[in-house]
Amino acid sequence: MSVDFKTLSAEEKEQLKQQLLAEDKAKAETRKNEVMAYHALKYITVDTVFQKLTRLSSQMQLDKSDLLSEFKSLLETKNELYGVKEDQLSHNWTSEDNERTIITGYNVVDSWDETVSVGITKVNAWIESKLNDHNQEYIGIIRDLLKPNKEGVLKASRVLDLQNHAEKSGDEALIDAVKIIREAHRPVKTGTYIKAKYKDEDGNWQWLGLSMSAV
Repeated sequence: MSVDFKTLSAEEKEQLKQQLLAEDKAKAETRKNEVMAYHALKYITVDTVFQKLTRLSSQMQLDKSDLLSEFKSLLETKNELYGVKEDQLSHNWTSEDNERTIITGYNVVDSWDETVSVGITKVNAWIESKLNDHNQEYIGIIRDLLKPNKEGVLKASRVLDLQNHAEKSGDEALIDAVKIIREAHRPVKTGTYIKAKYKDEDGNWQWLGLSMSAV
């Protein structure tokens, strides 16, 4: 039923106004309560799931430690059997039918001792003394290889490329400077990892999902 606002008395208009205000207030209160209920549910869910994830993380750490210890024993047996001591950072362990492979290893970040600055200074001095305007492209290549990453650390892979350039040049001064840089390399192990892959029915290698984002 529609109401002609113009026909209402002042008292009726005031009553209608108060009614509308009350309805708006009730809606706002309902909305406020719904929002509060949502946040309460969110906090309970986060705390509950976080506790579950904490237990899962602890169990995964224990399982990872157990699995790595098994391969540590296997590696010790291998080294003893073949009379070698391997210093490589990762190892591939493959099943008899070559259908499954487990990879164990260390995560490593590049680090350098203080003598790295000596080698870099020598390389820059070599650039200034040996190259001219006709070799700007080569200058750029060498300087790019000496650029640190966003953390301000040299990348070992780039230094290897630089060593290749130095050896190709045959220049003893450059070779010596790069050698100083190489010998300053002090890689740091930041953690261990386990990866696994298998061949699917089409013979293609597939990674086994071992993180919650992969399964």
